[in-house]
Amino acid sequence: MKSVELEKFQAVFKRWGRMGGKKRAKQLTATRRSEIAKLAAKVRWMKPDASSDLSVRLNESNFDDPVFLEEVLSDGNLVEWKKLYDRLSEFPFGKTADALDRLLAHHYVYGSSLLWQAILESLQGGYVNVQKNKVKIIP
Repeated sequence: MKSVELEKFQAVFKRWGRMGGKKRAKQLTATRRSEIAKLAAKVRWMKPDASSDLSVRLNESNFDDPVFLEEVLSDGNLVEWKKLYDRLSEFPFGKTADALDRLLAHHYVYGSSLLWQAILESLQGGYVNVQKNKVKIIP
C-alpha cells in the first residue's frame, strides 16, 4: 500500500510534467509538432528487428554525427550496429571513425563503449588488449 506522502509527490510530479509538455508544445510550430508526432509514431510501431535509422534528437540520421552514434550505441539494434561496423571497416580513418573516436573520448555508453573502442582500434591496425574495463592499445 502506497503511503500518502508518496502519492502526493507523484501527483505533484505528474502536474509538473503536464505543465512542461504544454509549455513546450506552445513554443513549437505546428509543422515541428507534426514532424515529432510522425517520428514518434514510426518509432512506436516499428518492428523490433527492423533497422530504425531514426534519430530521436536529430532531424536526420547521420553516422558521422556523434549524437546519432551515441543513440546507436545506447539504443540501437544489431542491424544498426552492423551498418556502423561496415562503415568503420570500409573507412577506418573516415568521418564516422573520427566521430566515434570523439564520442568514446568524451562519453561512456554503458555496455558498448569498450567494445566499440576495441573494434575501432583493431580496424585501425592496433593490437587490442581488453582487461577489467580498460582497453590497452599496443601499436
